[in-house]
Amino acid sequence: MKVAIVEDNIEYTETLKKYLLRFENENKLNIAIYTFTNGEQFINEFKSDYDIIFMDIEMPIMDGIESSTKIREIDSECVIIFVSNFTKYAIKGYSVNALDYLTKPLAYDIFKNTMSKAILKVQSKQNKAIVLQSGAETYRIDINDIIYIEVYKHRVFFHTTKDDFDIRSSLQEVEKQLPSNQFIRCNSGYIINLKYVSGIQKDSIIVFNKELPISRSRKKEVLEILTRYIGS
Repeated sequence: MKVAIVEDNIEYTETLKKYLLRFENENKLNIAIYTFTNGEQFINEFKSDYDIIFMDIEMPIMDGIESSTKIREIDSECVIIFVSNFTKYAIKGYSVNALDYLTKPLAYDIFKNTMSKAILKVQSKQNKAIVLQSGAETYRIDINDIIYIEVYKHRVFFHTTKDDFDIRSSLQEVEKQLPSNQFIRCNSGYIINLKYVSGIQKDSIIVFNKELPISRSRKKEVLEILTRYIGS
């Protein structure tokens, strides 16, 4: 599990690290901790591979609200926990879907309760997201946002409800990361999300208003799995 602490106060950074190590030991977890002294530094180095982020609100250069807004443009799934001296900022956490708001000075019992909630959320999301690496960029995508996936010239393109992404890979490798009861190949070049199927024609399948070719050899299997999916 990867956790970031974005905090300009060294004392509170050390307190959070101490609490995280204690929580790790008590719960037999494996937590990698990364620290940043301001929001700009964190955003400049941010990759969509943090599970939990402790974000101070009041920081120089770029505050916690602005930093969290930029995070949400890239990663909608990571857990954000705000930390501040003032409760007046708590309401702003809703705008970036923050899990909780911790007030300073930090008490371990309250921290522990928040971490327990964060762990549950991380665990519930782990099987619902895949991480894509494209050069220096890393993306975490909720599988329910994927409409369909196609391969073209040794690159795999992910068409999602939010954006399109492409990586150098193969459909075979991508297929291993997806639940077989929700995703299926309609031919050798496409994987479709059954959630977005709206119809099947003679030689094609309609996915989110997009008509994709369906091979004759796979049509029976697609129909059977789609029927099970709809009835589940």
